[in-house]
Amino acid sequence: MLLYLGNVLLLWRLVRRLAVPGAWTVAAIWAVHPLHVESVVWIIERKDVLSGLFYLGAALAYLSFSETNRWSRCCLGVGLYALGLLAKSAVVTLPAAMLIWHWWQRGRVTAKDLLRTAPFFLVGLLISLGDLAFYRFREVLSLDYSLLERTLIAARALWFYAVKLVWPTELAVIYPRWEVRATDALAWTCLAAALALATALWLARRRFGRGPLAGALFLAVTLSPALGVVVYGDMQFSFVADR
Repeated sequence: MLLYLGNVLLLWRLVRRLAVPGAWTVAAIWAVHPLHVESVVWIIERKDVLSGLFYLGAALAYLSFSETNRWSRCCLGVGLYALGLLAKSAVVTLPAAMLIWHWWQRGRVTAKDLLRTAPFFLVGLLISLGDLAFYRFREVLSLDYSLLERTLIAARALWFYAVKLVWPTELAVIYPRWEVRATDALAWTCLAAALALATALWLARRRFGRGPLAGALFLAVTLSPALGVVVYGDMQFSFVADR
């Protein structure tokens, strides 16, 4: 519980540093959100709380590095990022989230931004390759889905998480897997809706700002390791989860 409270405070601090209004409100909603119950009460899900702690700490260190150009902050951020990856590989998306932040702030990603995030991408690549090699060695990645099928799984999973985020009802320990078919009309509808939403937010960015698109991109990128495009072991039980 203390680790989780630490995450809440770090999130509040991060939202303030990003100059997003309502930092306390965001942190409070995040603190009591039902989707976090399993991560807090199940000891086997302690990795979620630990990885979140290191993720938020690394993000704050990177923001400080971007503002001060002090490479000690970069080293701190990379170290925290590596610890987060060792806790849970889903943290790998942090460097991409950093680039989304740069685009949201300035409307472009510069070569300097890429240079600053390069150490994070390198560490993420090395640890992720080791992680994938381990799971392949353990023979848990035996699910044989085509790229098209995995894309359709990801489309449905993305909307599942988006809906649960704003309307967290009918939660379950394990959600039944749906049938994976290339002719799944619901999956194709989810994919088309995601592409249509991204296009609409891009076209509306001059009128409503880059924030809505940046937020949608952050959600999709952060969820990407759990969407099923890259096969992971838990997919043999369920394509989605409340954590």
